[in-house]
Amino acid sequence: EYDIKEFIDVKQVHCLNQDAKHTVHNIFKKEGFLKSDCDEQLLINIPFLQNVKLHSIKISGPKGKAPKTIRFYVNRLTMGFDEVDSIEPTQTIQLDEKDIGKVVPLRFVKFQNVHTVVIFIEDNQAGDDETIIENIQIIGQTIQGTNMGDFNKKEEQ
Repeated sequence: EYDIKEFIDVKQVHCLNQDAKHTVHNIFKKEGFLKSDCDEQLLINIPFLQNVKLHSIKISGPKGKAPKTIRFYVNRLTMGFDEVDSIEPTQTIQLDEKDIGKVVPLRFVKFQNVHTVVIFIEDNQAGDDETIIENIQIIGQTIQGTNMGDFNKKEEQ
């Protein structure tokens, strides 16, 4: 498992409720950040160039402004804010202040054949109207890189 940033289709990444000066594309660069606009919520759609398995995620942001409640939706092509409550998330995680900038495991079995992941930031650490994300690191592996011969060996046992 490793950072799979190079397999993100960065040109197709988009985010709802982002500040026009601080967009989602900043979190894939070494500088800048993503900031929410009207309220604390962000809806980030991340497509991959090939199917991947997601293992864990690391989200960085300033104290108080970093995300708290995060819902993940796998393989939803497009989602709006009205759909986040009507569609069951693949997983929901609650980050404490101590989790910010640390690797947080995902339920690996639910993230096996992912071509897109939608990340819904519901709120932030301080309960403010402004959420800021400095970096999102997605840890996983490509499916193409999986050696199918390893599966056959396991089945023969």
